[in-house]
Amino acid sequence: MYGRYGNRNEKIFIKLVDRDYSDKYDFTNDENVVERLIRYIINPCKTKSQYVYCLNMYTCRYDLLPQIFARQFYAVQVLSGKFNRDNDDKLIHLMISFPCDYRTFYEAVCMDIAHHIALWFGKGHQLVYALHTNSNKGLHVHFIINPVNFINGAYLKITTTHIQKIYEIIKSVLENNYHVSTPPYDYYINYNYLYNE
Repeated sequence: MYGRYGNRNEKIFIKLVDRDYSDKYDFTNDENVVERLIRYIINPCKTKSQYVYCLNMYTCRYDLLPQIFARQFYAVQVLSGKFNRDNDDKLIHLMISFPCDYRTFYEAVCMDIAHHIALWFGKGHQLVYALHTNSNKGLHVHFIINPVNFINGAYLKITTTHIQKIYEIIKSVLENNYHVSTPPYDYYINYNYLYNE
């Protein structure tokens, strides 16, 4: 697929997903956004259970994960005083799509990259992430991040600096762990949803 950003199959796409989920996911209640989005990303039709992870959260039976994770997001936001019913930023939804080059970007490599990114975001933030393997467009990872830091209550707003750091992590993992010195990576980000620094 060629377009404004070149051949999608040759690039890594880092996308901060639109904060208005109502159209795509048919959400009718803001308080359920976190739960429903987590249910979407861990859906067994889209991923395998071994590709679903969380950081800084308690786990339970697989079928109860969305509800339990959403409650933990909510608890941190309420206890920190950052919960606001009118605020549509109850979560950060980040997606990274990998090129359809299965010689380089096979499932284990994509999960290794996802783990490194999660560890970087996980310094004070709760997150759930999963690798989707069902798409004919290639593998992609969804991250659902609680924007409220559970240590100091600070609010995370994704900026271009964060995106550049994600790009550096991807590059480092590929070069250091897989000896891929000139991978076909470039990234695209929807700048409409980034915060100014």
